[in-house]
Amino acid sequence: MLSDELRARAAKQVKSFTEAFLTAKQNGYNVQALSLPSFDNQEDFDRCRPEESGTDFREHNEYVTMILEGLVENGVPAERVLFHYSEFAKWLNGGEISNATRASYGAYLLSEAERKSHEREAVGTSPEQERLLEVQVDCSKRTFEHLRCPCGNWSTLSFDSIEYIAETVQVSGSMPTLTCGRCGRRRVPIATHEAICGLATEALNRGVSRVSVNVLAANGARTRYSYCEKAPLKYSALDTQYIPGLDGQSGFLTPVFFARDALTYFYHHPSYTVKFASDTYGSLWTLDGDYISFGLNRQGKVIMWLGDLDRFPETELKMLAIHNVESDHDIGCEFYEGQIEAVFTELSQEQRVIRAQGELSVEVFSKFNGLKLLQMDAEAAQLVSDLRRPLHFTETQFGDAMETMTKLLIERIDVAAVKKDLAPTLESRDAERLRSLGGLKALELWLLKKAGSENAKELMSPLFVLYDLRVAFKHLIPADKQEATKQSAIERLGLAPDTTLETIYDTVSEKLQLAFEQMKIAVRKQGE
Repeated sequence: MLSDELRARAAKQVKSFTEAFLTAKQNGYNVQALSLPSFDNQEDFDRCRPEESGTDFREHNEYVTMILEGLVENGVPAERVLFHYSEFAKWLNGGEISNATRASYGAYLLSEAERKSHEREAVGTSPEQERLLEVQVDCSKRTFEHLRCPCGNWSTLSFDSIEYIAETVQVSGSMPTLTCGRCGRRRVPIATHEAICGLATEALNRGVSRVSVNVLAANGARTRYSYCEKAPLKYSALDTQYIPGLDGQSGFLTPVFFARDALTYFYHHPSYTVKFASDTYGSLWTLDGDYISFGLNRQGKVIMWLGDLDRFPETELKMLAIHNVESDHDIGCEFYEGQIEAVFTELSQEQRVIRAQGELSVEVFSKFNGLKLLQMDAEAAQLVSDLRRPLHFTETQFGDAMETMTKLLIERIDVAAVKKDLAPTLESRDAERLRSLGGLKALELWLLKKAGSENAKELMSPLFVLYDLRVAFKHLIPADKQEATKQSAIERLGLAPDTTLETIYDTVSEKLQLAFEQMKIAVRKQGE
């Protein structure tokens, strides 16, 4: 039997997962299932969840069962997945165990279960090992495929020299395959598979035993679709034709790549604002509430769909074209996963804070005549990717996390814009005082005067705590002042003086998320 405390925690998790599921659906994610890890022995539990080592794995399984039942009752798709440390360690490939990697591995187990039932694979050596790769193709099979490799890593579309054997016919040359940079596995995309089998059939009819092709030089590689014809955008039609899940007919889902600096343009544009839902998935919002989604791939390039780009006015489209870069054929990120083939996993606490702050900024932008609450530049986009939970919670790691969080959540506040919007509503004495206020105090006064938040001071408290934690752990100050600042922050969080750094981190993160969510509610009510 679970204790009352665990039952309460399970109920809280059900509520959190359900809210995350509904938000993901609203944000355009294609939600399939939430993975819930279970174990069949104590050793696997202890090694996969070292922070809970010693807890009875059967109690954990009972806890998971209670969550699963609650999610099913709420209509949230969820499935239990069985973790074994040996397989998890192989999948990690030297990576660290964390909530994020466990969630990703759970998603991989769900997709792997589906893949085993109906996916066709071909495995070859890497191009570094051998110039010509030989792959056997069975033309009787037509099955679904995923962009993720079975090892859990994203595959990239590549065009190496391959030799396929199909119906006794050798088809060789530069052709598309899905290649994994982690394990070296090479798979045959459906479109490649069908093209090879078509060539083999034609060759057999003509009595030919060998066919040579070069996809990169074929007419299909130069295809241009009927979108964005007023701007000379660079893109590869081969991405659309061979990457799983994209639309090779209309071209709407053709990925177009841009340098990260493209986001800076939209921040400074008066009719747009930038919102991040996670570290690799965001959206550009307009004043009338419309939005266009974008992603960030592993090389930090911005990805948008060609069909979505066609919705931009000509001026913006031509400005975007300045930042347009050639395709690197790598679109594996949460943007792709969310819009094409998502297996839903819970957002990390860091991602939830980012999402909450982003939703507040969009609400302010919409309700207060295009007011930009946050500054956006290339560094800020990188900070979104850098925000990670500390692994060991040493004072150095904790301080680094507080510094990144402070830069992202506090230093990005556009103090000048907030003060400019606030000044006309103040009496002369308050207007004079406004000029000397720092960013946090200015935002607190804006919430009080413009958003009508009587509890503005309470809402801002987690941000002041975050600022003080950064001072205590990253600034060179006397030891007695450092300890006093640290204890003051802990007290305002409602924690005991000897609280661990991990508990401080979790508490301030949760309170920051809640504060941004409550600020958003206040702004929405004031704008109604």
